[in-house]
Amino acid sequence: MSSASSPAGSSSDAETMKELLDRGEVKASWRDKQFVHFLDLKEEYGREFLGLVKDHVEHSGWEWTEILNSSDERDNCAKSFVEEYGLKYWGTPANRKKYLQEESLADEKTLCTYPAQSEE
Repeated sequence: MSSASSPAGSSSDAETMKELLDRGEVKASWRDKQFVHFLDLKEEYGREFLGLVKDHVEHSGWEWTEILNSSDERDNCAKSFVEEYGLKYWGTPANRKKYLQEESLADEKTLCTYPAQSEE
């Protein structure tokens, strides 16, 4: 993820999503638009992406309350989502060009790719 999309107050220019999650800077109170921007997705694909997230949770046996209350459940759900959809958004140069913001593509140091950075 690019540093431009990191939440206010982040101290590093190249922080990973995992680092932000570990510090509690990514919270459930984030609005959907901010979450989409944080993931470096173009705004026009945000609704589609969020729909896939919601469908994935509801059709893969996850429970929203368990995801909210358990970091292990959140991690496992996120990992299974990325396993299913990671290539679509972050997996190939063509897909990254289609779905990700231009400024994110310009900085290869902070550009998220899948599966190379699947742990982030």
